[in-house]
Amino acid sequence: MLGVLNFECILDDPDQVYTAGDKIKGSLSIHLRSPIAITGVTIYFKGAARAKWCELMDNGSRRTEIEHDKEEIYFDDRFCLWGKVDDKGGWESLEILEKGSHVFPFLYRLPHSLPCSFEGPDTFVRYTVQGKISGRDYEVNTKEKPFSIFKDYDPHLENSCEGDVDSVYSPIEDYTEKSLGNGCCQTGHVSCSLMLKKQIFVPGENIIATITLQNISFRKCGSCNMQLKQIVRCSDSCPVVVIVASSKLCESIRPGQSCHWQGYEFTVPPTCPSRLDMCKIISIKYCVAIDTAFDDFNLYAAVPIVIATIPETGTEVAKWSYRGSQSSKRVLIKRQRNFPTQSLRQNTRSMTTSRDKPIETRLCLLICLIVRVSLKDSTGNQIWTIL
Repeated sequence: MLGVLNFECILDDPDQVYTAGDKIKGSLSIHLRSPIAITGVTIYFKGAARAKWCELMDNGSRRTEIEHDKEEIYFDDRFCLWGKVDDKGGWESLEILEKGSHVFPFLYRLPHSLPCSFEGPDTFVRYTVQGKISGRDYEVNTKEKPFSIFKDYDPHLENSCEGDVDSVYSPIEDYTEKSLGNGCCQTGHVSCSLMLKKQIFVPGENIIATITLQNISFRKCGSCNMQLKQIVRCSDSCPVVVIVASSKLCESIRPGQSCHWQGYEFTVPPTCPSRLDMCKIISIKYCVAIDTAFDDFNLYAAVPIVIATIPETGTEVAKWSYRGSQSSKRVLIKRQRNFPTQSLRQNTRSMTTSRDKPIETRLCLLICLIVRVSLKDSTGNQIWTIL
């Protein structure tokens, strides 16, 4: 509108992270170059979860792609900051707002039970506030102002209620092995094992892992990475996997080489907890994975973990700031700016290569590939032999 120079929603503390039941305080600020006729000033508060996904349906010889779009609303409130509303919800009168700056303060109390803010691929749990000026034949809206909701998640309390306390403190391990070659022509095998001493972590805490990689074959593998993966599922759709953090263990593993890491440290970055309470359309899980690349396949070992918000007694974690944003990428960047830089280091790394490994392993591989060819004459006498 020509008479409006600037119209925005301002929160008193734009970086504050709220919890359910908190009060949000701010104002709508408008700067006019000339007087305008308005019917009222309104402010909107909304909290909702939304998820989009596609599903392939078989219909005989044809496959149809069905798009799903679900929304779950936690609150959607509207308040009049200036003007009069009649019984039918319309504006009663038209008034003149003079040239200059005008401020319309507001104070809103959040509902007492809300899920944590979350931004994912085609999914979100988002909270916004927006202002609007209405006239007889026009409307001017501010940009949606996002704010973040944080909710503590303590799986220890949940498991103690269910009587399953020991499981969350128990070590967890995964082992995978793949034989190379076909049938009787086996050319060796590769294996990977990953073990964590516990399953529950908080952002800023170090994951202590024991990792073993063995390449008992003639093939050279590519890089090996330790990854923290976020698994997002919408209703009954196929899950979407997001790599939250990654650390390179080694560039490659040569044939006959074995690598072992004892007490490898991997820091959990700021991220959403494993549970979105009250949200029925989005679920979040996490796993720690070892991914080793070969030419035609990836050797993969993974264990599930839980991201909580309340650390265990005696656990020291790095200080970090939870800052929300409308973009999931910006969320991660903002949080990491307040996260002390720590190099992912290895306490103990012992590597055994083919040079100091007993030679029996390499000899066994060679013996498996030896072929004996003999040539005899018509009388049955052996002429020569090829090994």
